[in-house]
Amino acid sequence: MPIPGIFKAIDFGVLEQEAMALLPKFQNSKAEIDVLLPNYEGAEMQYLELLSEYAEALINTVNHLVVVLSALYAKSQGFVNSNYDWKNYKSDLAQYEKSVKNYQVIGRKLNEFFERIKN
Repeated sequence: MPIPGIFKAIDFGVLEQEAMALLPKFQNSKAEIDVLLPNYEGAEMQYLELLSEYAEALINTVNHLVVVLSALYAKSQGFVNSNYDWKNYKSDLAQYEKSVKNYQVIGRKLNEFFERIKN
């Protein structure tokens, strides 16, 4: 509950919509990368495969974020079926954080691989 002057209300509905708007962009990027894959071989193909994996990890992460935001929005609006409790929140947040770590690991691999092949 917002306390005037101390905490600002968080509009989970807007955040959910913004996160959902990212999904088609990441999905389109992944599809474009996957279309390119058969045209390359060797290091370039390996790089594109890793880039595709990274895009998939981002899609997975945003999907987890949408789950959390959607549930928080429903709870904030007092929807009848919004029984989003602390246990469910912690579980969903743990899945989201795990997916964040996954795309960070892939991102580091992607950066290392790029450094190797650009020279």
